[in-house]
Amino acid sequence: MKVKLTFMLCCCVLLSISFVSQAQVDITNSGGTISAQYTDSPTNEDITKLIDNNSSTKYLTFHNAGWVQFRAGSPSIVTSYAITSANDAAERDPLNWNFQASNNGTTWVTLDTRSNEDFPNRLQRKTYSFSNTTAYTYFKLNLTNNSGTILQVAEWEIYGTASPVATVYQHCSYGGYAVALTPGTYTLSALQARGMVNNDVSSVRVTAGYKIIFFDQDNFAGTSLEKTGDDDCLVNENFNDLTTSIRVEQVTGGGDWSNFVLPTVVFQDLSPSSAGSITFHRAIPDPVATMRNSILPMLQKIYSGPNDNVRTFTKLTLIIEDYDGVAEAWGGGGERSIRVSTRHIQNVYNQSNNDATVRTEILGILSHEATHTAQHEPKNAGGYQGGTEFFGFIEGVADYVRISLGLHPTRSPQTGGNWKDGYTTSGFFLNWIVNNKGDRDFAIKFNRAAGTYATWSWDIACRDILGIGVQTLWNEYQASLSASRIATSAPYAMGITADCRHDEEHIAPNEKQSIQVFPNPAKGKLEITLHHIEANDRTEVQFVSATFKKTTYITGANGTVNTDDLPAGIYVMIVRDKKGNSHKQRVIIEK
Repeated sequence: MKVKLTFMLCCCVLLSISFVSQAQVDITNSGGTISAQYTDSPTNEDITKLIDNNSSTKYLTFHNAGWVQFRAGSPSIVTSYAITSANDAAERDPLNWNFQASNNGTTWVTLDTRSNEDFPNRLQRKTYSFSNTTAYTYFKLNLTNNSGTILQVAEWEIYGTASPVATVYQHCSYGGYAVALTPGTYTLSALQARGMVNNDVSSVRVTAGYKIIFFDQDNFAGTSLEKTGDDDCLVNENFNDLTTSIRVEQVTGGGDWSNFVLPTVVFQDLSPSSAGSITFHRAIPDPVATMRNSILPMLQKIYSGPNDNVRTFTKLTLIIEDYDGVAEAWGGGGERSIRVSTRHIQNVYNQSNNDATVRTEILGILSHEATHTAQHEPKNAGGYQGGTEFFGFIEGVADYVRISLGLHPTRSPQTGGNWKDGYTTSGFFLNWIVNNKGDRDFAIKFNRAAGTYATWSWDIACRDILGIGVQTLWNEYQASLSASRIATSAPYAMGITADCRHDEEHIAPNEKQSIQVFPNPAKGKLEITLHHIEANDRTEVQFVSATFKKTTYITGANGTVNTDDLPAGIYVMIVRDKKGNSHKQRVIIEK
């Protein structure tokens, strides 16, 4: 939907301010206040449970009728909402209601009315749509139940598009033509479609709680300038008439993680006599502490802070058991469970004969499964089957977290496949986007979009966050992998000298078990463990890419290498011991 407003300048020129609506989002996730007519709810069934994105919780009042109200952080044009029935007692479900909106909390407009609605199933989500073109700040449901004296609802979602929160002007002092922008991303073509000329912005107005980021190149590249308030002349910032692309974002205020309360962790070993259990305990002496220590690093990859609508829980049960498989996670409400196969753990040990390798595998599994306990789940994105938007997101984000924490050292990006394949195919793709497309918070925004969009897809999320479609991103990613493979497989053609080649007869046996790096991808410091090296041995370490070569040395079995002087890219790390054996490892360097 396109909305056009006009106003008269003093010179009698009609000026057009236009904006294109963004994807519909659940505005209850964007900051605001929830309230109710009655405050007689039992403990843990208060009004805040109505918008906590958890259908296992509910709001309950000991009245057969009452209103609930949400005040949004900024005006939105709402055209649909969703109600989810609670876990029990169908007679408590809402039967009749009206949905109202207001801009002052006093004068209300009825946008939708429903009678004799039926929720035959527990935890059933139903969506209701209507026509509306007016932005409102207050929203209210006036509800009456089926029968009895108790009313309850599990979830209330309100879907709409934001009003403009920033306006850019052609001249200083807010003169010339103007372009109003809603939260989102704007390439040069998108800005031109709204009437803006390249390199033609001189002043800006920004609504409190939002920020606008100007870029002097297209696709959010080059020098940037961020403004969180009005600026009547960008000349003062040396950014006059330089804007080519723009991002408009909410200032999330995610909060300080230092005060975040971690869940209670309970550990259960259901197969204590299995070989895998013995191996697990040898690699992970304190499972409870290890599990707790895995939670916060995971959350920091997909949330900006504890106030970023984090899907929290109070209890996590870690189970190890002898069964076919690798691991799984499940749960709802305030409890989650993770189960890890001791059979898989023993297989890893049998292949590596190395406790450090087993520990890295376990930490990687825990980071992946912990992500499942906390990540958002996209709506209307298909089911949990390979190849769906939903599957690609769920398993892709979980493996992205594992990869970005350096806990997937035996895997590397591969050409082919599709972004919806999940696991490492999607995970390495997400990791590439985060490190190469100019937005280090992409994964956080990607997860946030899954929790707020009424209909989610990879393409919608990528376009709204980066202004680029997913197919374009995927093509660029695949091209980068192909280029990397050419670079590392043809050293002579790419200018790598002959002494950097790795002749097969000089490679030591079991090299995957002989060398370990952490983290991988690495940024700043890279820790290297050499399991075949004696305490006082001095070992040569080389990093080789198509265009760069660095040689350094470490003493003993453990060492740390500073990678700050290595350009970002994919390297072959070659370790040469005093016996003349070479051990190699693929390493990704980030900036």
